[in-house]
Amino acid sequence: MNCRFQRLLLAGLFCLAVTGPAQAVLAGGPVFQVRDTVAQQSARPLYVPGQLLVRFRPTVPAKTRQDLLAGHDMTVIRALLLPDVYLVQADGHTPAPEMAKTLRQEPSVVTAEPNYYRYAAFIPNDPYYGYQWNFPMISRHGTARRVPA
Repeated sequence: MNCRFQRLLLAGLFCLAVTGPAQAVLAGGPVFQVRDTVAQQSARPLYVPGQLLVRFRPTVPAKTRQDLLAGHDMTVIRALLLPDVYLVQADGHTPAPEMAKTLRQEPSVVTAEPNYYRYAAFIPNDPYYGYQWNFPMISRHGTARRVPA
């Protein structure tokens, strides 16, 4: 074989090696696969029972806020990082959307809503996972780890 033919052969093999995984992704369908069915999603709770996120008007004093919440059998769990927003726990058995609707009618409340859960809509199907050198270094092998609070 002459040297020019060998170079062309090596270049062709290199191109096949590089573009092979990309073509497999294109031929194999979507990169992200939806794993949840509608039945699985409907079995999940939408919000934390009895918890609300409440934002008060900035001009409302702390004592008035406490009195308003106590009048609705609610207590503050903690203040959030957003200004005048609190995570509130209700003592009654009323569903959170109804409690939020009641609080939104108060003049000192800007908004109130249930403490909704967030769920991932899909699990990524990454054909290049083997090339991601950083995940093994931090012990991330495709599983989520809980960090202690």
